[in-house]
Amino acid sequence: MVPQKIGNLLTAGRCISVSYSAYGSTRVMGQCMAIGQAAGTAAALAARKNCQIQKLQIGDLQKKLRKQGAIID
Repeated sequence: MVPQKIGNLLTAGRCISVSYSAYGSTRVMGQCMAIGQAAGTAAALAARKNCQIQKLQIGDLQKKLRKQGAIID
């Protein structure tokens, strides 16, 4: 979801970069919804903390997603 060459940007949905074998399962509705939730939550946390997406602590994002009821494990 985090582009390598563009700062402070997230991608979600079918534009995600994954292996060919993983792509088949990432383009269905449930996974797209989860990716969108993670991207939106990460953007909100970064804005709240006034930091770039790349500097966001993954543990903070995971904690917030779990509080929202997201299945991330």
